[in-house]
Amino acid sequence: MKFELVEPPDWSDTPSTDARQPARGHTEPGATGNVVPVTSLDRMRDRSDDHAKAISQAIAAIQPSLTRMNARIAEVGRELADTGHTGDDPPDGFRPDRFSPRRTRIAPQESP
Repeated sequence: MKFELVEPPDWSDTPSTDARQPARGHTEPGATGNVVPVTSLDRMRDRSDDHAKAISQAIAAIQPSLTRMNARIAEVGRELADTGHTGDDPPDGFRPDRFSPRRTRIAPQESP
């Protein structure tokens, strides 16, 4: 395939005065009087604050569900306390990867 280099007809070798100035940011919405340019850093801080608020709201929204779930787990733990079920570690020969849907791991070789 051949590609042809296309240059605009008003292309010049020297950069224009606009190109030498730093990129202008957006202005504050609703700003009156003097227009204050907003830098990328300011926009990033604003977005970070927005995300932090959204995360805090999401955590506040799911907190009651987590509290109910923890209470239910504690309740079931008390019910199972007298049944002999324990939270002991699995036996040494137990291989949980055998129960996973993907068998991509190779079992370690035992030395003789």
